[in-house]
Amino acid sequence: MPEASQIFVIRHAEKPPDPEKDGHGPPPFGVDADGNEDNESLIPLGWERAGALVALFADPAPPLAKPGAIFASGPNAAKRSKRPEETVEPLAKQLNLDVQTEFGFGDEVPLVQEAKQAAETVLIAWQHEHIPLIANAIMGSPEGIPQHWKGSRFDLVWVFTRAGDAWDFQQVPQMLMPGDKDKPLRVDDDASDD
Repeated sequence: MPEASQIFVIRHAEKPPDPEKDGHGPPPFGVDADGNEDNESLIPLGWERAGALVALFADPAPPLAKPGAIFASGPNAAKRSKRPEETVEPLAKQLNLDVQTEFGFGDEVPLVQEAKQAAETVLIAWQHEHIPLIANAIMGSPEGIPQHWKGSRFDLVWVFTRAGDAWDFQQVPQMLMPGDKDKPLRVDDDASDD
């Protein structure tokens, strides 16, 4: 059976502020690909990051590689967000790939099972709250994996590389947009923002 040699996990790109968490509402508003206001979509800065990800993955430098399969969290009853798919759609178009959205928020274990069986390198775009669950499922343990992805961070790639029957983990800062940080998340970080 084929097995993926690498799995990359990114958070979807920038989103509208959450008035319940941030204490204020838009602007900036989320906008869909046609420019219509849609709070389940990326904000303009997020669309810029989605475009910049094309350069990061279409002609990558190690440890990154060109993905041969792309998964994104599809809207479901738990999360209606279109942001994960919007984040990787420009890259998928550039690579002539379909974005697989049959898994949604809460489907992390079956997603990882499917990703591990891919015959090619896999890229996954997801909501930050459940990226540690994806990582734990890939690694088989939470050991050495940050268990909180900070809400302010849109700028990392979690890299999982198969090493025999095990997986190695590292974090790669994207460094694509002004304000991107060059530091990874620490294992002992809590969920609070910087």
